[in-house]
Amino acid sequence: NNPNLEDLSILVMKKNAQGDWEPLRNSIYTSTSEINQALRGFDIINHQFAFAIRDRWLNVSDTLFQDVTPIYETLIPKSGYAGIHLDNDAKVIGTYPVSNLFDGQTLEYWGSYFTDRTITVGPHLVTFDIGKVTKISRIKIWNFSEPIGGQRLYYYLGAMKKFRIWGSNTLNNGDLSGWTLIGDFEVKKPSGLPYGQENNDDLLAAQDGQDYEIGFDMPSVRYLRIQCIENWTGGQFMAVSEVQVYGNPNF
Repeated sequence: NNPNLEDLSILVMKKNAQGDWEPLRNSIYTSTSEINQALRGFDIINHQFAFAIRDRWLNVSDTLFQDVTPIYETLIPKSGYAGIHLDNDAKVIGTYPVSNLFDGQTLEYWGSYFTDRTITVGPHLVTFDIGKVTKISRIKIWNFSEPIGGQRLYYYLGAMKKFRIWGSNTLNNGDLSGWTLIGDFEVKKPSGLPYGQENNDDLLAAQDGQDYEIGFDMPSVRYLRIQCIENWTGGQFMAVSEVQVYGNPNF
């Protein structure tokens, strides 16, 4: 937690060839109020890490040491994804189908997915197949960017603020009693600014996409549903640019 929005460096260190602790290039540098970031791409072996926090005046905290063995995950190829429509899925706006969720377009209006904001059906749902039963570790989602006044706003209108992810290995008529809740999430705007105001921290976080981690105790699944509980206007329609699933398909 960083309630005063201080400029902080979270130094993630490993030993160099000389045996000295050295910060990694992808250590974390931020001034957001809540810091929750992951470093990825390490081999699946035991690693020795050291951690310290430094402020802009070069004050440094005590150092923590921890051995970590990363989990295995890989990007589940989007070539295997397919949109599905169940009875209680929300109505889609015209030319913005479910397949836009995994078309590789993370910034373009025409590559996004929208549900009809005029339809009141309770929380809006969208369903898709990832192609293979997978032990999912995280789902990366890019908010739709609304062009307003010459800038793009990512925490705005139909972008999801509170949502759930459901999983299953069989399809039914859409009754959620046949699905497992594998994640319940709330999106936090990094800057904490009021609705309609966003700064560079918000822009960078949104353009990178946000990772939503799935617990290790969750079952392996093939079919996913995203349920928008509340968007940034307080409604339930959703506007999503892209979805990307990571996990272990050979669990």
